[in-house]
Amino acid sequence: MIGEVTETAQGWTPTAYIALLHHQTPPTMAYPLPACDDLAPACRSLLRWWHLRHSDTWRNRTPNQLDPAELAHLTS
Repeated sequence: MIGEVTETAQGWTPTAYIALLHHQTPPTMAYPLPACDDLAPACRSLLRWWHLRHSDTWRNRTPNQLDPAELAHLTS
């Protein structure tokens, strides 16, 4: 499991986590990602997050700590 995508008032919202238990508690183990206009970009955003998280550029950051270019890449 890599997370979930839910439809919200803001669009399709991906949340990255590795187990459903992490999504529920503790909340620090779940990473809400920026909302997307459609389901497919939201799914790609999850995959891109995990690619970033397993790369040398991650540096133990959360989505809130990414720079604007990195956030734009997640949702492009």
